Amino acid sequence: MAEETKQEAEEAQEETEKKGSKKGLVLGGGIIGLIAAAYVVVMVAMPSPKVAPPFDGPFVIPLSAEDLQVNLRGDNGRRYLVMNLQATYMGYDETYVQARVADPVYQADLIDALIGVARQKTMSDVEDLVGQETFKEEIQEVVNPLLFPIHIGNETNHVKPDEESGIGPGLSIDDATMRGGFKAHAIHVDFPKAEISLDDGPKVSFDRTEDDLMLESDTGLTIFVDLTGLKDDFSGDVQVGVFGRITSIKFAKFLTQ
Repeated sequence: MAEETKQEAEEAQEETEKKGSKKGLVLGGGIIGLIAAAYVVVMVAMPSPKVAPPFDGPFVIPLSAEDLQVNLRGDNGRRYLVMNLQATYMGYDETYVQARVADPVYQADLIDALIGVARQKTMSDVEDLVGQETFKEEIQEVVNPLLFPIHIGNETNHVKPDEESGIGPGLSIDDATMRGGFKAHAIHVDFPKAEISLDDGPKVSFDRTEDDLMLESDTGLTIFVDLTGLKDDFSGDVQVGVFGRITSIKFAKFLTQ
């Protein structure tokens, strides 16, 4: 009788342990399920990081309305080159480039830049096929910042300051090395701390007397800004960059005489 009682007690103990084990499994599985569900909710609720739109294209546009005639180096200036250029480019908007090409200031700067490059060439330079490719690369280098200047906030006029912040291009803006897309880069302003930075670059102190302050990005690119018009208590981001990039230069006309 005692043996039966002992056996019954042991069986009852085993049954209790099994139930406890199952309960633990159910409880553990429930907790894991809740954690997984919470993770999904958090991931869905978390906003995706903004990705700047890339340049569209490629597009092609004539760089000037008329042929350009330039005297070549040597031969007492008797030899000359007549050319008409087209640019293949990537950009946000074709209408932007069309407006740039129609700008008389751009046309004057373009002609001056092209003459500066072409007048350094001799007849043998421009008649040689390898020399012509080098010539195209040199033209691209000088024309790219003319067709696609750096904008600071102001999307329509690169010379004028940003209307919201009052930040404008610095005196040395033409020496800037930052050629990234306008929609992908920003100047960060912390007015209470009097600090300003480009992208994730180092913070620079200011007192609003700076008309040519250099800012450097975390990748080493530079811009120059004018803070004399910075508006009181403005804190926030100001977009900065270019609206496109020339990828190649094509000769629509290329005659030597």
